Amino acid sequence: MTRKELEELDQKIKANQTCIAHSFDAANCSGGPISSHSIARSEQLKLIAESDKVCVWNGSISKCFHLMDESEGSVKTSFEPWTIKKASTFEGFCNHHDTQLFNRIDKPITIFDDEVVLQLHYRAMSYEYFHKKTSIEFLEKILSSDGADKNLLYDMVETTKERDVIALNDLKKEISVCEKAFSTKNANKDVKAIVFSFDVMAPVMCTGGWVPAYTIDKKIVLFQEDMKSIAPLIGLTLGIDANNKSFWALTYTADNDTNVQKFIESVKRYKNKRLLDIAVLFCLQKSQNSCCRPSWYNGLQKWRKEFIDRGFNEMDESLHERVVGVNLLNLAYTVKRVV
Repeated sequence: MTRKELEELDQKIKANQTCIAHSFDAANCSGGPISSHSIARSEQLKLIAESDKVCVWNGSISKCFHLMDESEGSVKTSFEPWTIKKASTFEGFCNHHDTQLFNRIDKPITIFDDEVVLQLHYRAMSYEYFHKKTSIEFLEKILSSDGADKNLLYDMVETTKERDVIALNDLKKEISVCEKAFSTKNANKDVKAIVFSFDVMAPVMCTGGWVPAYTIDKKIVLFQEDMKSIAPLIGLTLGIDANNKSFWALTYTADNDTNVQKFIESVKRYKNKRLLDIAVLFCLQKSQNSCCRPSWYNGLQKWRKEFIDRGFNEMDESLHERVVGVNLLNLAYTVKRVV
């Protein structure tokens, strides 16, 4: 398959999805999915945009997995400028549910109560769910295409699909917890959070999910992902609040899971050790849905850009990155825990 064919296939699959909320609130669906912003455009993205653009990872799976394209060379995932109308969007919800289910976080957040925590987690998990589901459909088409089994990268594509299936099953569990809270209209008691507030605005924002395997090795925080286990997911939201200051929210449902607790405790331990820099680096290295101010990224020293890029594009997950103490922002700030 050529790269053009892969891009067309990717677009076709994403355009043929149903509203994620249809499974628990079908009666109120207002039609097919729209391009929903996982990071609010008018209230948040515009704050870090320049000329209505932010830098994002080129998140098209057709670019990341153009593995059957024999006519062109390999292209690594990299940052590209996108308009804020397009950045962070995914075709996950109909207009009604996109408006109603995220009404507290699509405007400036003033307090992180149970409802806000629920909406943050649901949006992060929904974004990941959409991309894992469409990724599986995309990879299945590649694997079943003519001559695919003769391609040297066939096994790697198949392994990627198998990992995505495991992740999708975990995401379904996370989403079902959120949907139960929405459908029963009870106060959210199942989604937990730890939220840090900073007295500066970082030029980076992110909404997504991550699977922790283990996170602590003496003085180094290790952020290693292990998709072979059935580890629960943590929602990651690096956003901007009603005071135009950055916050970092970690949301989760598996309150008693050892890996989740280790991760949360390791984050607490580094609260006063450039935590915002840690949050920024972690989001840039681990989330496809990171957005940043173009001039900030372009102004980074070469080694800092390579450090970010190495984390995201590194195939060998047994390698770890030291993140504590790395100064990406060149900002002085204070931090407090608000949840």
